[in-house]
Amino acid sequence: MSCRVVWEPTGVNRVFADRTDCGEFLVSLREVYGDRRFDCVRYVINDFSACTDLSVDMEVIREMAAMDSAASHSNPHIRIAIVGVSELIQAGIAAYAGVALSPYPVKLVATLDEARRWLNEPAGRA
Repeated sequence: MSCRVVWEPTGVNRVFADRTDCGEFLVSLREVYGDRRFDCVRYVINDFSACTDLSVDMEVIREMAAMDSAASHSNPHIRIAIVGVSELIQAGIAAYAGVALSPYPVKLVATLDEARRWLNEPAGRA
């Protein structure tokens, strides 16, 4: 699997590398949402900076949107930073946005440092 889930004190960093498909993303969502630590998470970083190819499947995208919506009832306090500005990443985000709006604030950034800066800003600032 090309995804590594790294738990941090107040969040989780999912690092995607090489070729990633929506199925792998879905597996990592289940891992995070099913973990007892999820209720204390305040941020999620989806780091695609080392991802060389991203396969998008609309059926899986719809399932991810449904899981996000359900998870937001358990923990509505999450902010999501997506690291990676390649056309592949932008296309995947556009596919997700076309299905449903994320229940969480989401920001696409170019670097992990930029993600952490945004996540450390007071809530409500974009």
